[in-house]
Amino acid sequence: MRRFTVACVQVNIHHGSDIVNSMRKVDLMLQNFFSNRYQGQEAAKQSVNAGLESRKSIDLLVLPELAFTGYKFASRSAITPYLEPRYTGRTTAWAQKTALDLNCHVIVGYPEVSTESNIEKIYNSAVVVSPSGEIVYNYRKCFLYEADKVWGACSGGEGFGSMELTLGRDKVSVKVVLGICMDLNPEEFTAPFDKYEFANFAIQKDADLIVLPMAWRAYDNDVPVEDSMNIPDWKTINYWAVRLKPLQDNVASLTENRRRVFIGANRTGIEDGDVSERTMYAGSSCVLEYDNSGKALVRDWLGQEKEGILFVEVDI
Repeated sequence: MRRFTVACVQVNIHHGSDIVNSMRKVDLMLQNFFSNRYQGQEAAKQSVNAGLESRKSIDLLVLPELAFTGYKFASRSAITPYLEPRYTGRTTAWAQKTALDLNCHVIVGYPEVSTESNIEKIYNSAVVVSPSGEIVYNYRKCFLYEADKVWGACSGGEGFGSMELTLGRDKVSVKVVLGICMDLNPEEFTAPFDKYEFANFAIQKDADLIVLPMAWRAYDNDVPVEDSMNIPDWKTINYWAVRLKPLQDNVASLTENRRRVFIGANRTGIEDGDVSERTMYAGSSCVLEYDNSGKALVRDWLGQEKEGILFVEVDI
């Protein structure tokens, strides 16, 4: 059995937010996470040894879709100031610095701009960076949600993401499938529901880890769940599990000790003040585990409206 640790950042970043301030906000969340994690140890050890050890405690850090810019832009012109080139943008630079600081892989969503055949194209993308700061992969969202189309996003057109990462203190090789939010849904909401495009792709690739940065709206867009700081939007988590049904149905390749793990890193909060236009996000970032029993286990979650870091040790 291979063991490593994952962490999801669940944060409320409104569209049009200053990117530098958004990054500082997440930096502070990470600092507080490590500080609280090692609280109670003697001061000298806390400042030196524990600090160094904490930087080894996360193997994979996942942030939401369009993590630092917010999601719901009203037009192409509205998102234009926030667009970043592939490999050299501000989000990629942040991911590289954070990966080096924390000695972990980082996956984070950002709005990409690319000039292809003299035509400027926009993509809803996610970059993957290694602990050494190397750019491992750049994924472009395949299935577009209606809000993506409003600000002119193009489909990546190359299918869902697939790669191998080396994770954990034992440096184990992990097969990873990567998508972004709408990729979990039926294409255009017109494909047969039981086609399960994303989940079946994960089965095809024999994935160990399925990662989905998201800006997923709440099941009920008007009223948060009761005690929403501590309780997730269970209807949304249940829907994600339904869309991952092939992971439960195809267990033949899973030995007694092998697992598949789904990481859903969602954002929280509300964008736009007008109730008729506003979007309430589901939060509820979670880790689901699938074993050869055909059952899905919810390992842990964050509440619908909680900003925080979900930390889970997983075995695959």
